[in-house]
Amino acid sequence: MRAFLAIYPSTNVLNSLIELQSSVKRFKKYLRFTRSENIHLTIRFLGDIVNEGSIGLIGKGLKEIISQTPSFDLRIKESKFGFPGQRWPSILYTRVAKSEGLDRLNQVFGKVQGNLGDVEQVLHESDPIYHFTIARVNSRLNNQVVTDIRNKIAGIELWREFHVNKIFLLESIFRESGPEYRIVSSLHLGLDKKA
Repeated sequence: MRAFLAIYPSTNVLNSLIELQSSVKRFKKYLRFTRSENIHLTIRFLGDIVNEGSIGLIGKGLKEIISQTPSFDLRIKESKFGFPGQRWPSILYTRVAKSEGLDRLNQVFGKVQGNLGDVEQVLHESDPIYHFTIARVNSRLNNQVVTDIRNKIAGIELWREFHVNKIFLLESIFRESGPEYRIVSSLHLGLDKKA
């Protein structure tokens, strides 16, 4: 089982991301768009071989700690075509600003995962690029297309902030039509500062 912790965007942010997809639809020959119901931000990848018993332990271990972790706000930074250092972009994404809330969640998960001997230990990036995947490249690009896409997304205004009071433990299921995500567990953050 391929499992990970994720955040789904608020309705306003999701609508904004769907508008971003629409703005680059003319490049659909080169891009495979993420289905709107699949748009999420991965907080932490748990591994490709997490078994049913382990996923239950992870959910149970996180539930209590997460309920004592404050909710927080996330801010959208910008949309980018390609990660830093990529010669040819492989992904169109919207970046989320680093936040204490995301760092706190990663620390919490690190503690829980360390206590689960049968869970694959996945090396976590020390400086992850938190993002929502808008589309993946599925066809050979040329310089003009890369420039055109970058110019197109540069002027798109996105909904800038949203509040996070819940995270999800998800299972990724690969289908011919693309990945599907099953919610294994909903984890509510506590101490909601917006309440």
